[in-house]
Amino acid sequence: IAQKNADVSEKERLEFRIGVNLGDVIDDRGDIYGEGVNVAARLQSLAKPSGICVSGAVLAAMGNRLPFVCHYLGEQKIKSTEVPVRAYRVCWDTLWTPEESGQMSVEISSRPSLVVLPFVNASGDDSMDYFSDGFTEDIITGLSRFRDVFVISRNSSFTYKGKSIRPPDVGMELGVDYVVEGSVRIAAEHIRITAQLIDVRTDHLIWAERYDRELTDLFVVQDQITRSVVSNVVGRLMISAEERAIRMPSQDMRAWDYVLRAQHMVSDTREHNLNVRRQYEEAVELDPECARAHCGLAVCHLIDWVSHWADEPEASYEQALACAQRAVALDAVDSKAHWVLAELLLFRRDFDGTREHVAQALALNPDDADAHAIRGLYLSYMGDTTAAINSLATAIRLNPLHPAWHLGFMGFAYYTAKNYEAALVPLREASRNNPNSISPRLKLAATLAQLGKIEEAKQTVAEILSLNSDYNVGLEAHRPYRDPADLEHYLEGLRLAGLPER
Repeated sequence: IAQKNADVSEKERLEFRIGVNLGDVIDDRGDIYGEGVNVAARLQSLAKPSGICVSGAVLAAMGNRLPFVCHYLGEQKIKSTEVPVRAYRVCWDTLWTPEESGQMSVEISSRPSLVVLPFVNASGDDSMDYFSDGFTEDIITGLSRFRDVFVISRNSSFTYKGKSIRPPDVGMELGVDYVVEGSVRIAAEHIRITAQLIDVRTDHLIWAERYDRELTDLFVVQDQITRSVVSNVVGRLMISAEERAIRMPSQDMRAWDYVLRAQHMVSDTREHNLNVRRQYEEAVELDPECARAHCGLAVCHLIDWVSHWADEPEASYEQALACAQRAVALDAVDSKAHWVLAELLLFRRDFDGTREHVAQALALNPDDADAHAIRGLYLSYMGDTTAAINSLATAIRLNPLHPAWHLGFMGFAYYTAKNYEAALVPLREASRNNPNSISPRLKLAATLAQLGKIEEAKQTVAEILSLNSDYNVGLEAHRPYRDPADLEHYLEGLRLAGLPER
């Protein structure tokens, strides 16, 4: 239609907006309706004239099979639907490329893909939820270390916790081939775990198993489940004691219990972060060799330092760095330990060390969405914004229901590239989804100011000062840009927004 309109006067052109969704519809004697139709109608209203708008489900199914770039429009609330729908504008003109447009492109994996749904706590005790959740995370981590398998991240899989949803629907929403699900029942000193693998295209049960063990055999059970799932999905993998990268995270069951509790908690305020840190400290006290506990402590101290919650900021940073280095020394095959250390080295301006540990994290686990996000942050500070945006787009593909900080990093990359319009959507969503965080609001305020939206920028600064009344431009001068001009560009936006100088 667009091609035909090229030779037609503007008054005589026929222009259409199209919305595309993937979902169930109800056909009642020729009338169609239902949630799938409601979403498509809402997407149609978001499209530009002669434009196409698609849902996240369509994007996951489409991948890179078609030469389209998709611009993320944020989460859209749809009438009669419980969960917001992620919307994308299709840049269907093939003259648009990720490099030229600065928009996100999404890759799809040719490897067998799967999601591990949260294992159900069947113990009859809600306080044991953290245990079944931690067991799920162990399986996700174990599977992710096999490069021939594409695994959806923990953040996305846990959005289905407590929901009754058919595997084909999960597969359609996340664009995966297989679903792993199961349950954990703990009674006295015994544990029973059930697990099954389902082909979402046929809703066919491929494999199922039940494990009855003494509680002390937990890690043996984890190993057996991971090996069984992987061997059924990708029979080509060589699973041997020498080649497996699955490791027992702690020899002390009590220490690992504290680690699982900490991973089940949030660090969105100073008090919450302190509570999480105490759990990891208890784990280290019980087992000084627990690498994941040291890694968790590093993240807690880093959050304190970045959020300006620490009474002694430099001491907090040094503690974070020491914990991350200890985690890598204890478990050199843990991708998370490497990317946490990489982020800390970045703020020390150790660019070579950052690049090295990001590369190690991705070599150990190519599907670690967080590692791709940290790589995107690093590239933004290096001034390579095109590569940064592509890396963050990969992180978002690996984790379709990405955390707020992924979006914050994406907005930051766009701001550094001076693509302010593209920066607005992810920064607004990151700020909305993380109401206690200053970081995305700083980038949002600078972006709004650069766009001339001064009143909204000042309102954003007021929100920053409500979280920390002493915040000022000087506190942002430590940002590790390689090029001083990029730092000045960032500080200029903060000043235009009205953030106090000192």
